[in-house]
Amino acid sequence: MQVSLNIQDDLYQQLVSCGIDIQNEAIKTFKKIVETKPAKSKEFLENQTYFQNILDDIENGDVELVPFEDGLEDLDNFIDNVK
Repeated sequence: MQVSLNIQDDLYQQLVSCGIDIQNEAIKTFKKIVETKPAKSKEFLENQTYFQNILDDIENGDVELVPFEDGLEDLDNFIDNVK
């Protein structure tokens, strides 16, 4: 596949005068994007749906939110009862 890139003349001249290999740099950039972009795997999509559902519940007022400190206290109590 062949891809073309439109760059303003002055920017192109600056890149060339700096000794930058535009094609090589573009390829490296595209590879980096592919390597760092999260894959839309089945697990990713399931997690995305799960968190969207939670967000919807919060926005609709279907869940009760508790202050962070209260949540930690509940967690500490739970851990103490498990011991």
